[in-house]
Amino acid sequence: MRGGASAATAEGVRPPGTPRRPRISILWNVVAPCVLLLSAGITLEARLRGGRYGYFEGAFTLAIVIIALRLIFLRTDAKEILSGAHREIFDSAGPMVIAIGLDGAITHMNPAAERLLGFHAEELVGTPRTTEILGVDEGPRLITELQRLAGIEPNPDMTPLERLTTLMGTVRNLAPSQVPSFEAQFRRKDGATFPVALHISARRDEYGAMQGLVVVGLDLSATVRQEQATRESQERYRDLFENSTEMIATLSTTGRFLYANPAWKRSFGISHSALMDLNSFEELFGAECRAEVAALFRRALDGEMIDRAPLRNHTADGRILEFELSLSQRQKAGNPLAVRCLLRDVTQQKQREHRLALQLVVSQIVGENASPEAAATRILEAICVSQGWDLAVTWEVHADERKLGFFAAWGAPGGHPDAIIQESMGRPLQVGTDLPGRVWQEGRPVWLADLPAVRPDARTEVALRHGMVSGWAVPVRVGNRVLAVLEFYSHLRLREDSEALAAIETVGASLGQMMARSRERGRADELYRQQEILLDSVADGICGIDRHGMVSFANPAAGRLMGAAAARLTGQPIHDLLHGSARASNRCGPDCALRKATSLQVAAAGEDTIYRMDGTPVPAEYFFTPIMDQGRFSGSVLSFRDISQRYALDRLKDEFISTVSHELRTPLTSIRGALGLLTSGILGQINDKAANLLRIAVTNSDRLVRLINDILDLERIQSGREPIMFRQIQLSEVVRQAIDGMQPVADAAGVQLIHDTTQVEISGDPDRLLQVLTNLLSNAVKFSPPGSGVSIMMRPGSSGVTLSVIDQGRGIPADKLEAIFGRFQQVDASDSRQKGGSGLGLAICRSIVTQHSGKIWAERNPVRGSTFRMFLPYAPQPTGALPTPEITGHGTVLLADANDATRPVVVEKLSRHGYRVVEATTVDETVAAAQNGVHAILVDTSLDGMNGWEVLRLLRRPDEERRVPVVLLSVADQNPAELPSEAEGLVTKPVEENALVHELARVLCAPGETARVLVVEDDLDLANVIADVFSRESIAVTIAQTRQAALDACFTQQPHLVVLDIGLPDGDGFNVVDWLRQQNGLANLPLVVYSGRDLGEEERRQLTLGPTHFLTKARVQPQQLEALVLTLLRNSRQMLEEAPSIVSGDRTV
Repeated sequence: MRGGASAATAEGVRPPGTPRRPRISILWNVVAPCVLLLSAGITLEARLRGGRYGYFEGAFTLAIVIIALRLIFLRTDAKEILSGAHREIFDSAGPMVIAIGLDGAITHMNPAAERLLGFHAEELVGTPRTTEILGVDEGPRLITELQRLAGIEPNPDMTPLERLTTLMGTVRNLAPSQVPSFEAQFRRKDGATFPVALHISARRDEYGAMQGLVVVGLDLSATVRQEQATRESQERYRDLFENSTEMIATLSTTGRFLYANPAWKRSFGISHSALMDLNSFEELFGAECRAEVAALFRRALDGEMIDRAPLRNHTADGRILEFELSLSQRQKAGNPLAVRCLLRDVTQQKQREHRLALQLVVSQIVGENASPEAAATRILEAICVSQGWDLAVTWEVHADERKLGFFAAWGAPGGHPDAIIQESMGRPLQVGTDLPGRVWQEGRPVWLADLPAVRPDARTEVALRHGMVSGWAVPVRVGNRVLAVLEFYSHLRLREDSEALAAIETVGASLGQMMARSRERGRADELYRQQEILLDSVADGICGIDRHGMVSFANPAAGRLMGAAAARLTGQPIHDLLHGSARASNRCGPDCALRKATSLQVAAAGEDTIYRMDGTPVPAEYFFTPIMDQGRFSGSVLSFRDISQRYALDRLKDEFISTVSHELRTPLTSIRGALGLLTSGILGQINDKAANLLRIAVTNSDRLVRLINDILDLERIQSGREPIMFRQIQLSEVVRQAIDGMQPVADAAGVQLIHDTTQVEISGDPDRLLQVLTNLLSNAVKFSPPGSGVSIMMRPGSSGVTLSVIDQGRGIPADKLEAIFGRFQQVDASDSRQKGGSGLGLAICRSIVTQHSGKIWAERNPVRGSTFRMFLPYAPQPTGALPTPEITGHGTVLLADANDATRPVVVEKLSRHGYRVVEATTVDETVAAAQNGVHAILVDTSLDGMNGWEVLRLLRRPDEERRVPVVLLSVADQNPAELPSEAEGLVTKPVEENALVHELARVLCAPGETARVLVVEDDLDLANVIADVFSRESIAVTIAQTRQAALDACFTQQPHLVVLDIGLPDGDGFNVVDWLRQQNGLANLPLVVYSGRDLGEEERRQLTLGPTHFLTKARVQPQQLEALVLTLLRNSRQMLEEAPSIVSGDRTV
């Protein structure tokens, strides 16, 4: 119990003979401490209620408590201490009070000590547990401190009892005034420590004898925390000042620096010591603003608050710095002590503000739609005013003249800038010279901070003469193109400012856009004028059509073509405008191409008849083109032209082609026929030199024939008179035929032909496609070196097949890949002489492929050679009908030949001339096949190792009466006169095509009455050549050069066959055929139309008589004509033998 604490207090012993003090003394001993303790309590309570309790207040309270306790302990004995009055004073003390006896035991502790330590008094009183309430090592430390005060050498190796004795003795020997207060760490019952302001004093009885120690402790936890907060606050303020970007200083009343943070050094580049040595604050600033700074300082010293006064400082190194200055007076008792200074560097902020303001001003200027010169002048003014510059000039780039021309300028009010502007006007600058010329050439800004230090030029000299110190220029760009150069000058020395250049480039971009738009408007206006001129002067009618099909624009030519003013055409539906004036009988139906194009909004082109306002028809060619705006249909354009003259030219061209066909083909056919007769040896043997000359003549006449035929073929295909007959074909079969036909040529050139086995079925004309492939293969072989290969590849796609012919030749230059498809175009002009060819083959190929709705093109191979590619759709649009073939089948021929190398060659030659061929490789196969209705037999004399004459007897044995003509194929130089009776003809190997066809035709013509052939030909030379060809076949030939002579010969001689030319002096072949149809005996006469013209379907129908064949001069030589005539005569004779006899005049038909 706490009451036990008083009982435990040791009693003091009064020395014998010591008189008892009077009661007035005792009363004083009680009243005085009470007053002191009460004062301490009041002070403590006031500080605690105020929320702040510093070290000074704690020390003061502790001192009062100590004085009171000393009065108690020094003037009372133990019993008095234990009395109720003293106990109440002792227990009510705010600080912790602990009494310790001489033996080290705790004799008393007040409630404050219990509260701070967490112990009850009964736990500690009467026990030497002082070490438990002190922090670790705090007891030895306190004793050591006291020993040092007493001048005693500390001994760290003392025992606890020795330390207690030392403590008691030290405190006893020290005067009370010499014992200081200590800061120590006390430990609570829970082990937590807390700081305490500690005072130790001796407790004596009334006689001065030491009774123990009194320990008074004041809890410093709150004080320590407050001191820590104060230190942290001071540290924060110090850090804020030292690291602030703003310049903070304290100035004396004379303007000298008393304090300055490091920001001054960073901004002005001056050390702290140099800053402190300045005589005046305003010495930091440039001459332009120094007076202003001094005035602001005087106003602040007079008590005025200066808040963010703007300053513009020009530094010695050429910078322009923007500041905001704040000044305020610091005073005491109404007298100024110092001036607080806050200087803020707002250069970057002001630059951004200037840039934004400048951009706003420029945007407003550009948006006002003023003239480019006026707008540029105002923009230059805005730049110079915002930056404080003196002069700006805009130089416009004239790239075509390589010059800069004066465009606009602005100068600060005063004489010097205006003088520079006057000298700039009308003076062009060259690229690369002067400051603007350098900027244009280099395409980047150029800044001259010190004009006197640079190499002088004309512009620099002008600027220096008028007091300018710095100059710079910036290009004005639109994309990668420099449109102008902005040139600036200042009377101050300014170093390069990247922020200012960035602002100028931003403004320059807006100025450049404005200038570009101005130029574009100028060009657009010029283009509009040119378009008006073009539209007004063009001969084609042009109409603009809106999305609803109404005419929105029409040029004068459209008005002339329609027979009305152009203004009358607008607002009408385009279809009604072009076809609305047609008569009822000529009105178009729903399938009208123009109507479809307008309604479907698709591109279309073609030829049609349009009708003027008065109903007059006009043949026209039109082009209808939709206009798409971002994928949406917005209208269309229709252009049309009168093609009446073209129709007239087409008629003239047709007449010209007809004339060329007749006038060129006829003499060429005569020449070629005559050369053929000479070459065949019919007219006698010729020497080698003459034979060589004949060969040259034949070769070149054939070349000339091919040229004429190619020209006419191309014209016929492109004009649509050569119809295409589409049917389903296997493209690989066409490829095989082309390779078979070119194989002999490739073998002779040493070139290998390679093709893949891809199977592709398309719709097309096999004959025309074979012509294309043959032409491509011929070119590839012709230009490929020996030992190389030519490949044909097919790659099927989703809509068609791509066929490629790849060679390893010299290749085609890139600039010739398209040109070679033109007429008479070859890679090298010498090709026609060295390689042959007319230069029309690829043009014909393209025309044929185009008729198949495909396309053909050439490519260069990566390494060597070229590739010709041809795309053919699976289902092209048909453009015509199949023409009537010129030569039909001549019958079935049995070919008996065991040689696998020569037999396919003979088959190919016979098939090309219309014969059906049955092949046999053995004697048995030959004898069996001969009984199956063949018309002729070709027999190799070495068949099965058997002599040819023995084979003949086997062939004749089954049916002696039915004698099928036999032609022997022999390698020996056999005399035809020595042939056995079983054989009708002989052909020597290697087989020459013309000789084979002639011999076969000859034997197929059965013996009997001499055939009569009428040759109707106005060219006597060609007629004589044909007669000479037939003269060796026991054929009587009659020549008629006019229509009337032909009619007379038909009536008098009753010919078996007529060879008819179309063009005759007194008529044409159509008149002859019409007359023959009216004659009963001649209406079914075999007819061969042998003309230089390429006849159309309708013309062929009109010329058809009996068995009729159409041959084209120069395409079919007289020797080939002979074979056809012999076959027709034989067929006609067989038909007469099988039909009942009809008597007509003197001739049985």
